[in-house]
Amino acid sequence: EHFEDAGSDYLVNTTSKAKKKQRQNFEELWNKILVQGSGDVVGGDLFPAMIEWLVKLASSEARSLRHTASIVALNWLEACVDVANAAKKDLSVAQRQLLAEKKKKKPNASKVQQLEDRSDQLSEHTVILETSMKDVFSGIFVHRYRDVSEKIRVLCLEKMGRFIREYPSIFLSDSYLKYLGWQLYDKCSDVRAACIAAVVPLYENSEHAPNLDLFTTRFKERMLELQLDIDATVSASGMLL
Repeated sequence: EHFEDAGSDYLVNTTSKAKKKQRQNFEELWNKILVQGSGDVVGGDLFPAMIEWLVKLASSEARSLRHTASIVALNWLEACVDVANAAKKDLSVAQRQLLAEKKKKKPNASKVQQLEDRSDQLSEHTVILETSMKDVFSGIFVHRYRDVSEKIRVLCLEKMGRFIREYPSIFLSDSYLKYLGWQLYDKCSDVRAACIAAVVPLYENSEHAPNLDLFTTRFKERMLELQLDIDATVSASGMLL
């Protein structure tokens, strides 16, 4: 209640130019904690504790807490995506090196063991990261994408678009795409615009096409309606669908 009484002037919601850099630094901090310290953070006690803490804060009746926690949580999920993608690339390299070493007439046993350990560690980290992504999504996004605050709804959809593009192996599926489809009906034009902005790039990538069939069937009529939206910006964006 105290936070609600403070009004809308809190760090992640401020329009003050003087605090703009502070807000940027605050938002980037959570990504850097995970990206730069992934070796120590992933698999440690901080991971589950952080998610549990954020889920509770994002459920607060105080909008300032919900908004702040949602930003931290979705930036955290975004960092999980970045680290998981990097881990997958490193795993691919390690597995190729391991295969090449094993094909030698006289494989270096020490190097083989080292590469096997490295591969196992990267695989384990990827599983942990993907589990964390799902935990943040189910614990925070699923509740906040329809928050009473349009700013929080917009935030969720903007991040969702990136999650789908950057980590399609999990997020490019009907169980996640449906949230974008539902928000095409949002009463707020900014939310509808954010939703369209998240959907358009998916159709521009031909590799995504097979995974969009059901989404298109379910929401095609609504996407066509958006071309005649009462809001000019939404209508113009809808033409791209």
